[in-house]
Amino acid sequence: MNAKQPIATGSDPSNSMPSTNAPVTNDAEDIWDEERIEKALKTLKEMHIQVSSDRKSLYLLHLINSLYR
Repeated sequence: MNAKQPIATGSDPSNSMPSTNAPVTNDAEDIWDEERIEKALKTLKEMHIQVSSDRKSLYLLHLINSLYR
């Protein structure tokens, strides 16, 4: 057995490296993708704030209910 043989990993090693012949995207697509990402991040932030607010409200309701038991 040759000591320099790669260990078999169950995957094709030619697919493990990123392609250097990747298609070139134009600037319009890059801007569109950036706008979509920014919009998605804004939406995610708003959803996070809403969930945090809802959790706090539920916790406060739980505390109030426990006072009347």
